[in-house]
Amino acid sequence: MAAWISVLGITRLVICRAQEISPSQWTGLLALRALLGMRLVLVIHGRAPAPLKRLLDSVDHCSIDSMDALAPPNCASPGKPIPWRHAGTVYPASPDAPWCDLPPPPRRPASDSIRPYKPVVARKKQTAGSVRQDSVAADRIHAHIAHPVHAAIVAVRFLTGCTTHQATLIRLPEAELIAWAPAWAQPLVAAASRYQQLTAASGQSSVFSLMPREYEAVEEALLGCRLRPT
Repeated sequence: MAAWISVLGITRLVICRAQEISPSQWTGLLALRALLGMRLVLVIHGRAPAPLKRLLDSVDHCSIDSMDALAPPNCASPGKPIPWRHAGTVYPASPDAPWCDLPPPPRRPASDSIRPYKPVVARKKQTAGSVRQDSVAADRIHAHIAHPVHAAIVAVRFLTGCTTHQATLIRLPEAELIAWAPAWAQPLVAAASRYQQLTAASGQSSVFSLMPREYEAVEEALLGCRLRPT
């Protein structure tokens, strides 16, 4: 969640009926606020539960009771929102939905050395069918996959045909990957990069680094989006 919020430029988060969520969720929201420096508003109906009141007493906060106080006149206006794709259909796709085919895998797999592996888009000759398929796949990836790194890898697999392992070997920096990616995939790459920065796991050398146990989740996400390797 932190990666998506950061990439989308969200500066204020409003939680309605905050008295209904658990103490662990309150703690998580306060940690998210501290990590991203955003404004957190907890809307409480009635009196605040005692555990929440004790938690709030440990952090800087203010209590307000009117909409005018919620958005003071000198409050800075939000910046230009990051473009986002709003899919018109709910996914995962139904069993009757058509499959979208991935391009053929690269003839020469990426080396596991430190040399950059630059992905190459296989669809050099665009047709009406391939353009439509790109749009359908983009909608499915955006609507179905919550994990930013998994979503970015599935997008790279759809655009290049490479395997998940080959995607994890891509060593290009975020700026070059975003410049390479089509507009619909750019927020996914940015969110994956932000996720890696936030988790700060040792040994990560790629925007698309994964734990071994995550490979299966990526394959499940690919099939859930009805994307078929060739």
